Amino acid sequence: MNRKVFGIFPLLLILVTTCKVLPDDPMQRRLYKHYHGKGTLYINEPEYDSFWTVLQTDSGIFAYEQLFLDYLYGDTLSLPEARFLYYGYIYSARYIPFYPAEPYLDSAISLIFNPDSSDRQWQLIIASSLLDSVLSVDPFNLEALFLYMTLCDELNDSVCVDISIARMSNVINAIMSTGTGKKPNTSIDVIAFPHIDNVLFFFALPEKKRKIKTWANRYIIKVKLKRNTARIKKLFFDVTPANIWLINFETTDSVN
Repeated sequence: MNRKVFGIFPLLLILVTTCKVLPDDPMQRRLYKHYHGKGTLYINEPEYDSFWTVLQTDSGIFAYEQLFLDYLYGDTLSLPEARFLYYGYIYSARYIPFYPAEPYLDSAISLIFNPDSSDRQWQLIIASSLLDSVLSVDPFNLEALFLYMTLCDELNDSVCVDISIARMSNVINAIMSTGTGKKPNTSIDVIAFPHIDNVLFFFALPEKKRKIKTWANRYIIKVKLKRNTARIKKLFFDVTPANIWLINFETTDSVN
């Protein structure tokens, strides 16, 4: 065999083993790039101290409430605005990081995706009411927002669809801008435990198991994943604010 030809084989082997094909699904492709540090979002931890300082003033509270209304109306927020909205929410009296939304979401899924032609309108009204119940307590629940978008699409309500998409985009941009999720020190920050499930749902990632651990005085949840087209084996999530809230709540409840 020609030595030059023989020398090509090791090179081809290296190219085949190192060059990974991007997932076909656009959301999985986005996650793949984000995970490997090739995404377009600026990555930085939430500025909790800065948000707290701003919210100690009347003007800061007013600005936050206006931002919250803009979000509800479906405005597209800048990344700093989306981060302030999402992470600043932990200082709101409305903040509940462990709302059990699963029964409402499961019922809504059943109603939306199992149509009853004889009484379809009533099914959608009930599903809408269930999703409103979730979003009134957890306005950043991505799964509820996605189901609302699906419901609105069936009703041919394009305005409602656009609002739901804008809300989802604002939330996912804020969350994913905090880390790649590849390691504990690059964990993805979420302010509520169900938001881990929301992110997995949003990117169609099947979970295998999860475990909570402490790292550098932070509460980190490691989620092992089943095989997926994004080829991600695990994701790390920072749930420190939610865990502190839960500890304080349990302590207060035991005292009372």
